[in-house]
Amino acid sequence: MKTTTETYRLLNSIALLGIVIVLLFVELSELQGTMLSNLLIVLLGINFMLIRYEKRLKNNQPVNFMSLLKDAYFVISYMVFWLGVALIIYTLIVYT
Repeated sequence: MKTTTETYRLLNSIALLGIVIVLLFVELSELQGTMLSNLLIVLLGINFMLIRYEKRLKNNQPVNFMSLLKDAYFVISYMVFWLGVALIIYTLIVYT
């Protein structure tokens, strides 16, 4: 079975929905809520990168990493992803 970007986007969207539901309806400690919020940022970045990758693939544009770096939408998504990772690391440092 060949895995497509649609499968990755579906799994990512389910994870995003699960995190939002947990954040809204479960009583969490400050650390747990912060970590889930940061994970939400990371998953949003991944989702946007997958959307742009899939669009470039459908338009027969190059999809190697260097060509994607010329795409502003992808770069912003990439920065959102790393912002989320940085916030997770920062949260771990502050709370431990």
